[in-house]
Amino acid sequence: TASGIAIAYPIAYRFTEGSDPEFTVGTFFGSPAPTLASVAINPDLFRGTNARHAFVTWSAIGDIPPDQCARFAREGEAGGTTMTEGPTINGIPFLEGRSDGAAAGTHVASRILHAELSGRCFEIGMHVVTSNIANFEPGAVLPADEERLFALLERIVMRTAFAQE
Repeated sequence: TASGIAIAYPIAYRFTEGSDPEFTVGTFFGSPAPTLASVAINPDLFRGTNARHAFVTWSAIGDIPPDQCARFAREGEAGGTTMTEGPTINGIPFLEGRSDGAAAGTHVASRILHAELSGRCFEIGMHVVTSNIANFEPGAVLPADEERLFALLERIVMRTAFAQE
């Protein structure tokens, strides 16, 4: 558990209280907020591909208006993007947004979920990090199956439980 959440994950995955030690994405509240916990999937599941990392983050922020919780933005961005209907996790409806970014041959695809609960906005982020396949010798690696990696991350997300006050 970490600050009102309980996370169930396979024992071969890595749990970290706080930000992932390999790759920091930050939060999508538009305001600074700490990452409560992260879980990275076992890298053996994507060995031989251009995937570098796949992980889930959990964050929460208090005292923001519900309309701000229904948007996602990088820290310091004004406004943000309105989220659409997302999954229901243990009876709690979440909104979803997607983010893609690339720099220096690395691509990060993120699926961001927000829900307001007990006066706080909870965020769950699913992140898949890949390297540009052109950075490898031809035939050295296969393209990562990002949808499969997101499906593995979603299995963890769907087992998140929230303490309701």
